[in-house]
Amino acid sequence: MKNFTTQFAISLLFFGAVVFGLSQLPWTDWFKVEETKTTLEKSLGDLCLKTISGDEIKDSTLLNPLEKIKDRICKDNDIDSKK
Repeated sequence: MKNFTTQFAISLLFFGAVVFGLSQLPWTDWFKVEETKTTLEKSLGDLCLKTISGDEIKDSTLLNPLEKIKDRICKDNDIDSKK
């Protein structure tokens, strides 16, 4: 049992030393994480802006179900749905 405990303690210390040593390396600089993150944020922002500021949807197959839902909600809450 003493041998197992000693081996476990040494393994745990070795593992901790390796993790600590690897955490000290500049991984984000090597893999250019900040540049990639900035580029990705800009691309996603442009995509969201393009989606939000797109043309108004006028397809009746999409608008009819939404209008029905809006009318039901307005009717239940005594709100004029034409506003």
